[in-house]
Amino acid sequence: MSRYPRFASHVRTLVACSSLALAGCSHDHAPAAAAATADVIVTATAIPADGKCAHIVVTRLADFQSTEYRGLLAGANLKALVGEDRVTATAYPTPCTSEPPTAPWTADAQTVTLTSGSNTVSLKFHQTGDVNIDPAFRTFDAGLAFAGGLEYRRYLFELRYTQGLTDAATDAYAHTDSVKNRTIAIAAGIRFK
Repeated sequence: MSRYPRFASHVRTLVACSSLALAGCSHDHAPAAAAATADVIVTATAIPADGKCAHIVVTRLADFQSTEYRGLLAGANLKALVGEDRVTATAYPTPCTSEPPTAPWTADAQTVTLTSGSNTVSLKFHQTGDVNIDPAFRTFDAGLAFAGGLEYRRYLFELRYTQGLTDAATDAYAHTDSVKNRTIAIAAGIRFK
């Protein structure tokens, strides 16, 4: 490092700034002992036949603390922190103790303001569907590439830009704009002798 004093100075500055950033992130984000809670009664517009159980997550947006409920959807009650909260939920068949990796029903996510006392949240479920994007894109794409490089002693630097020339999307899904790929690549390397 003594051969390159400016580089060594930059490395020390980077290490010092990283240490400060990590120290700032190490603050204890635990909730206050007397945090106000709200009683949340959960209703559903319709309980699906194969969705008698629910996994409900209420996340307070101020600090991202979450409260979770797993159990029967009918009569679901939980306590959550007051404030502006995001509510997400899935529904799945019984038994409630074994939640499948992909639940057959998902509720529309919603943001609610919970206050001290009783609050009611109504969930609207829809069937969970997998989206297969393979038919949306063509298997062939043509593009034009521009590149430039620099070699200095043992070091190599390259900048490359590629502009797509063809529409990468198929007509399987309607789209008004042309979908053309664009990429920028930056490469650096060391040549070994």
